[in-house]
Amino acid sequence: MMFRISSVPFLVNIIKRIDEGYSPRWIVFLVDMVIVVFSIMLAFLLRFNFVLTDDYRRYMYFGVLLVFLVRSSLSLIFKTYAHIIRHTSSLDIARLILSTSVGS
Repeated sequence: MMFRISSVPFLVNIIKRIDEGYSPRWIVFLVDMVIVVFSIMLAFLLRFNFVLTDDYRRYMYFGVLLVFLVRSSLSLIFKTYAHIIRHTSSLDIARLILSTSVGS
């Protein structure tokens, strides 16, 4: 059985709102935290040439947890997820990714 987004009205509603240029705050916050966690993990992997011993893996998990707690706390305190980026459409995000990729 194949999963289709159209079979879940909640997801369809969220995608429509994003395409209309309005992103719910919790989605912006969640995406920001996913990017933070991914960035820290990638930084650790790059630092140790993609070879993590058990000790370094524990340091990475601790580092990810620490950075996640600090970043999420500060984001909630200063409400960085609640401002202008909320009114970004998927087309704007695609343009940003394209310009960043080409510029790098």
